[in-house]
Amino acid sequence: MRIVCAVAFGGVYLHESYAIYPVELDAKTEKSQEIHSGLTDREIDVLRHVALGCSMKEIAALLKISTKTVDTYKNRANRKLNLRSKTDIVKYAIKSGWLN
Repeated sequence: MRIVCAVAFGGVYLHESYAIYPVELDAKTEKSQEIHSGLTDREIDVLRHVALGCSMKEIAALLKISTKTVDTYKNRANRKLNLRSKTDIVKYAIKSGWLN
């Protein structure tokens, strides 16, 4: 799964054993999700990367923020959405269309 986070430009992909669909990270999708869920753009970015299997360190490097900040965004988003586990995050990401 680490290869998912290695792709920094042009899209993010799940490992072939799960899917071969590109995940678009566009501002329009982020804005619509922010309206519906109350999440900020950064919280959405962090949850998307968590759902794709990235580590906190990898997410921090991709977003150019500290791992502590990544953890803060993740925790805030989890509280807002009442998510309790990584499985919940992945389910939410699938339901939101982030992994299509």
